[in-house]
Amino acid sequence: MRVEATSNYLYTSQLRATERAREITANAAQAANAPQAMEDAPREESAKPVDFSRMTWDEMNRWIGVQYRNGEISLDEWHDTIFVLLAAGLRYEGANGSLDGVGDVVFDFTQIARDSIDWSRGLDDGGKCLKIFETALSVMQRHQRQDIGVDVFA
Repeated sequence: MRVEATSNYLYTSQLRATERAREITANAAQAANAPQAMEDAPREESAKPVDFSRMTWDEMNRWIGVQYRNGEISLDEWHDTIFVLLAAGLRYEGANGSLDGVGDVVFDFTQIARDSIDWSRGLDDGGKCLKIFETALSVMQRHQRQDIGVDVFA
């Protein structure tokens, strides 16, 4: 039996982790060589509270990434919250026929998560989808109305 390295989950996940580590190292080296003026510049942060009931697709996508990079959410929580983002995209695509312009559309991600929970209760998948959407809703509820601290230098 021949096993292709590209279809091996462990191999591909380790490869991605190695590539990410190289990228982080390269970014750190580049930041170390940045002019002193960049270090002295005030870090711009938004004091706008997170409101998942009125958030664009792009804002949600950025928020998920920042939370994961900062260690505020786990890999599993990141993964599960991405499914809510995808569900929003699928709804938009279904209503408009394409994903063009989805980035600027305002969604109620908490309602999408609730609707997805209701939808997944009818599935015969052993509760896997239900758990995914429940976790995503839990993440959003935990962070609802907290300030968004976006580090523009990250």
